[in-house]
Amino acid sequence: MEAVKFTSPVPDEDKSLSGEERNYQNTYSNSVVVGQVMIFNDSDRSTFWALGSNRSKPPSSSELYIGKHVGEDSDTTRADEVIGYIVIEAGSGTVGEHSYVAGLGGVASKALITALPTATRLVVYNP
Repeated sequence: MEAVKFTSPVPDEDKSLSGEERNYQNTYSNSVVVGQVMIFNDSDRSTFWALGSNRSKPPSSSELYIGKHVGEDSDTTRADEVIGYIVIEAGSGTVGEHSYVAGLGGVASKALITALPTATRLVVYNP
């Protein structure tokens, strides 16, 4: 497992998901990536996304692109934001006293990015 944060100057929008290529700190065979925009230097909304080699693939064990997305907002300019993300191997386990299940599933809603085929799910259970 790894937790990372970095400052992202790249705002993606409806027609573009370029983001930033990121390198894993550990080795994964079936990575699950969850994250969020952690600060709000810009009052306009943006949301976290993670992909593999293209917008139809989730992050793989060798390819990870991360970014912030503004959806169909006509104002695509955004201030730099800190993005935080966690990478964990798909499956289940415990961290301290907390159990978790991590994996990929079908898209739950169309939300801002409609072309993503899978959504990341991380469920943490309190004992």
